[in-house]
Amino acid sequence: MTERNLHQTMQQAGAQDQVSETKTSRSFARWVGFEEKTLWDWFQMLVVPVALAIGALYIDITASYIAADRQREESMNDYFSEMTTLLLEHNLRQADKASEVRSVARVRTLTTLRKMDGARKGFIMLFLSESKLIYRDDPIVSLYGANLLRADLTGIDLSNTDLQNVYLHQAKFDHTELDGANLSNAVLTEAELKDTNLMDAHLCNTYFPDGAPNNRDCPE
Repeated sequence: MTERNLHQTMQQAGAQDQVSETKTSRSFARWVGFEEKTLWDWFQMLVVPVALAIGALYIDITASYIAADRQREESMNDYFSEMTTLLLEHNLRQADKASEVRSVARVRTLTTLRKMDGARKGFIMLFLSESKLIYRDDPIVSLYGANLLRADLTGIDLSNTDLQNVYLHQAKFDHTELDGANLSNAVLTEAELKDTNLMDAHLCNTYFPDGAPNNRDCPE
């Protein structure tokens, strides 16, 4: 066999192998049902399940958020109910500083604030302020060390209140009255202070939005 005939024979054998592989591939595709698939079929097989999975995840996340929000709402309402009971039935305002009723009110307040979102923290602060429970000179409920992160205090009258050593990072004080409030050691970093009245507020080691401490009223 000449070299030319050998080359032709190898080409023919290769072509036959390709034909055989093509037939085998088509047979396999036909067997598994791929050969008849259209673009829409592929779309349904690949895209639709992914979309359904994403939709299910979104529904699950939404349901979790709604459940958590409902729990916060119930917790806040329970807090208001308990505090009202302490005020009306246990004489919270007249209780001694070291009394159990004051201790219960403080612990309940701090633990509830920690669990609330910004808007509900604002509602609680409005309640405490209007109930005269956080007055600067004699706070019935001490907020020392309270967590008011991102609290929405917009428009609330907090004048002459005791806010010393309160964490107020990213809190909103738009049009908030802080006239005469004790802000010693309070942290207001990145807080919004638009049209906020700070006249006569007590400032000592008070961290303002720019991160710098204000020691205007610290004793010399």
